Amino acid sequence: MEPRTSNLTISGPAKYRIRAVGEIDESWADYYGGMFVRIENPPGELKESILVGWLDDQAALLGVMERLYNKGFPIISVEHQQVSDGTDLDKGAET
Repeated sequence: MEPRTSNLTISGPAKYRIRAVGEIDESWADYYGGMFVRIENPPGELKESILVGWLDDQAALLGVMERLYNKGFPIISVEHQQVSDGTDLDKGAET
């Protein structure tokens, strides 16, 4: 099995999934690097925003994380999303 981060570099594009506490309005997607925003509301828990999408590099990832921090959204997790090949670069941010 190949490692999950085999195609990850600090200066190249990558797909990420970020979970944060709170409800981020979908109209703010451009502010968060054009990432797709989905809200989850698990029973008995706080609402969570899930941001998924391609970012140009890890500097852009840090920019999104800083914007979440500045708006008061605690970050739960950040995951690199492995894709099978480069053909997924132009596809939407579903998942």
